[in-house]
Amino acid sequence: MINVIESISDPAFLGAVPAFQSLVSWQPWLSFEKAVHGLPMDAPDLERFQRHTGRHTPRSGGYPEAVCIVGCQSGKSQIAAADGVYAAAKAMIAGQRGVFVVLIAQDTRSAQRALFGYVKEFVTASPMLQHEIVKETADTIELSGGVSIGWIGTGVMGSSMCGHLVDAGFDVAVNTRTRGKAEPLLERGAAWMDSPSYVAENSDVVRRAAEELSPGA
Repeated sequence: MINVIESISDPAFLGAVPAFQSLVSWQPWLSFEKAVHGLPMDAPDLERFQRHTGRHTPRSGGYPEAVCIVGCQSGKSQIAAADGVYAAAKAMIAGQRGVFVVLIAQDTRSAQRALFGYVKEFVTASPMLQHEIVKETADTIELSGGVSIGWIGTGVMGSSMCGHLVDAGFDVAVNTRTRGKAEPLLERGAAWMDSPSYVAENSDVVRRAAEELSPGA
């Protein structure tokens, strides 16, 4: 399996979308991807890493979690979507089943117009992935091998988004600070987890890209 940088450069994979036809303006994000995924970094990559993190050397093997503080129209949603599609394709090629790549946005509008829109563009534009779609709904794309891509909104939208996944027949693990708020979802087939860490342990792949999370999420 090629790495994420190679996939972004590959016209048969993530590089099929118009935004990635030229990667000149994407160099800062590619440096970020190299750091997160533990890939070799050249001198400009290392200079960006040191300048923006205050660290001298990237962590060997990459980072399991990263936070980006960036502005509007910075490309963050496209990069988050690219990471999600890459993770889904990697799981599909490995023959893993029941894998969910979850993208979390600040609200339904952001999720649908930005994140899921970019996910759909990456999958449908890619000659490698476009024929692997076995099911598509308003909020998910299922690839062959049982790999699904979706999102969950936050705050009051969370229940609605989770509900759509449950109703579509997907396995959904949930946790909230007040279990009573999750009871309607549990009655519909969702599984309760006693802590967020248990949710993570029972999820194969999770990606988050959010500008703001509601205190009630």
